[in-house]
Amino acid sequence: MPIESHINMSTAQDGVDINELFRYLKASKLAFLVGAGISKNKPSVLPLWKELVISIIEALVGEAEVAKVEGHIDRLEHIEVLIQLLREQIGDLAYKPLQIALGSKKWNPLHLFLAWVTTHYKAPVLTPNMDILIETAGREVLTPLFGACVTLDQFDQWFYYNGGGVLKLHGSIENVSSMRAAINDLFIGLNPHIGRCARKILQTHHLLVLGYRGADEFDISPILFRQRPDVKIFWVFHQGSRDGASSLLHSRLERLALVNEVETSQFIKELCLTAARSGESMPPELVSWVTSSSLPCQDDKALTSPSWQSELSGWADTIDPADRLAVWARILEYVGEYSEAAFAYQSCVNSIGEKPSLKRANALFRLAWLRRRVDPLHPPLHVFDEAREEINKVIKTHPELKSKALSLKGDVFHQEGRALQDVNNFSRALNALKSAQSIRQELNDQVGVAFTKFQRFMLGERAQREFGESVNLIGSFAPQWRTELASELGVAARTLRRKGEIRNFVTMNHNIAFLYQFILDKEAIVLGRWRDALPLISKVIRKYHIVRRFRDRLYDPRERGITYARLAEAHKLKALIFRELNRRKSMSRVCQSGLGWSNKALEIFKRLPDPERIRQVEGVMDEIKAIYGDR
Repeated sequence: MPIESHINMSTAQDGVDINELFRYLKASKLAFLVGAGISKNKPSVLPLWKELVISIIEALVGEAEVAKVEGHIDRLEHIEVLIQLLREQIGDLAYKPLQIALGSKKWNPLHLFLAWVTTHYKAPVLTPNMDILIETAGREVLTPLFGACVTLDQFDQWFYYNGGGVLKLHGSIENVSSMRAAINDLFIGLNPHIGRCARKILQTHHLLVLGYRGADEFDISPILFRQRPDVKIFWVFHQGSRDGASSLLHSRLERLALVNEVETSQFIKELCLTAARSGESMPPELVSWVTSSSLPCQDDKALTSPSWQSELSGWADTIDPADRLAVWARILEYVGEYSEAAFAYQSCVNSIGEKPSLKRANALFRLAWLRRRVDPLHPPLHVFDEAREEINKVIKTHPELKSKALSLKGDVFHQEGRALQDVNNFSRALNALKSAQSIRQELNDQVGVAFTKFQRFMLGERAQREFGESVNLIGSFAPQWRTELASELGVAARTLRRKGEIRNFVTMNHNIAFLYQFILDKEAIVLGRWRDALPLISKVIRKYHIVRRFRDRLYDPRERGITYARLAEAHKLKALIFRELNRRKSMSRVCQSGLGWSNKALEIFKRLPDPERIRQVEGVMDEIKAIYGDR
């Protein structure tokens, strides 16, 4: 029975005509974008990310420790976050688990089909998949020279001269330097050469999307919808996968021709049958699969390769025990198990011994930060002192590490200043922040300087609010200082974006939004300059939405809750401004949005739980309801 008779074809371009697709393919005007879904069929069956994450943790610290993060596994199953945590501690060794888990050579017919179309029809195949299953199928069945494009030289060879090929958008496990598997890699965008190539393909080819849900919001999705109006995108969703598509994709679905509730392999079989009816030749292995559903015969070695889980254990054994403890502490810290993380850092410190070491200094610093997080009213000042003492020893015994050691020392002073601020010890807090700023200026670390200046601003505001004290924030009380600080923060945010430091970029933008909100309160609302206040509050809300977009992808519920709460506060201010301008309909609409963000924040803080933030958000909700009652 033809495939069209039992699938649901829909909308924007009147569904998908298999014959139309084949005409584009035969004319070398069809490209493919394929995701992990193409490797779900036998005999490939690559591990799920959740399974891989658990196996990595087991290899590092043992099966018993996994129980400590089981309640947070939904945050850890996003492999790019875990790879980032690993890379920060062990460098490129972080990519080895991916090379092991994705190293299978058990290709399935879909991989062979893709290898065939890229050689036979010069059809480019774009994929974020880092495995080598398409390449393996091509090498075993078509030509031993079949390869993929991950470098500029390969790009020249395959795309300028041959026209087809496999373009590895996130790199390949065959080339570690090409792999873009950590969250910061994805945030910074595609490799420039790969990105240019992908855009060129999307300008000149129609696109068929298979086994991909469009979840790469930072690098792939943004370029998908910049093609010419006459270039079509055909997107195949099998049952249930459309619901898991990214929010960006959902907002663009009307531009697509969709095929819903069909297995990808079933759809490709129909395309192969169309090609066969037109007299096209294809590999016997593909013909056999299309006509009888039999799986191609493969190299016995590929089908009997060692368990990837056992190989992971060997990988973990190559990592220094102190590094394994530090990685485990970072994982626990990320999921919010602060007491367990502090214990792991203390174990890391104990395992290193007394020899001066930056690893030991960094573990002491993280330990101090976590203890402050667990009990802010009793900051562990002696641990900050220990960390600084260790850093001084490192500078004395390893002068070649002075720059790194000083950078860490600046971080220690900065966080000590925040800890002292928590207990209202403003004079000592200011001295610590001044020391941090001085070190960061010496290192020409403008991003660090901007963070410390903002913290001095926060310190001054808290001192003023609590006791009416004045704390010199930047060295001047000139009226324009807030605008100057906002400008410095903006420059720092752009620097962090270029460097791909996503967490610091998001935090910096959050600080900018908060500063604008403060300016709004001090310089517009208090003075009754309502019309001047409106564009400023709109700017604040836009900044918070930038932060929200990234924090939603970073999977940290506490940080997401804080941003939702800030959005609620900003909408409260906007509603107040609309009330004073007598724009009642706009006021009502903004109040409803503010209550929506408040409810989102409350849901998170009740789940954590965080009683203090629950109280704060409920207070904002009461204020919004009071404004709403004035309509």
